Amino acid sequence: MEKFGRRLARRGFAVYNIDYRLAPDHRHPAQIEDVRAAIEHLKVLAEAYPLDLKRVGLLGYSAGGHLALLAAATAKESSPEIRAVMAGGAPVKLSHGRWDLLVEVEQSRLYHQTLLENEVESTLMERRVFGHLATFLFDGPTMRRTVSFLGEALATTLGNPAPHAETTP
Repeated sequence: MEKFGRRLARRGFAVYNIDYRLAPDHRHPAQIEDVRAAIEHLKVLAEAYPLDLKRVGLLGYSAGGHLALLAAATAKESSPEIRAVMAGGAPVKLSHGRWDLLVEVEQSRLYHQTLLENEVESTLMERRVFGHLATFLFDGPTMRRTVSFLGEALATTLGNPAPHAETTP
């Protein structure tokens, strides 16, 4: 995620790259508690840095993607409002490599369909020749589309044009 964070920062996004306690040493709900604490900590950071707490997006990969979705879906009213989630609720963009041997692409297809059936804006991007890790680590189009998605989703939620939106060839 560090690579994505640097790319987003170069485009003007404030980036807060967090970590969470891992299983099996720490059982659920330790992971989501860590993510929620980090989101709440944005209020403290906003006192020292020029953060717009009305335009917060979450980006996670693999287990981090599940945590991003869970955090957005279960956020407290007093928390900064989550305006976009890239995992892959408000809009949701899912990316999945068809050669993923850890998580079947059908899981993302079913989740995407469930989101649509519940009137949640969702996009599923299936990458033909990538597996679980390579989809994010080595796929330039996935990264470009992710940066563009976050820029558009976070800007347009307040009626502003998307800053730093990147087009994909």
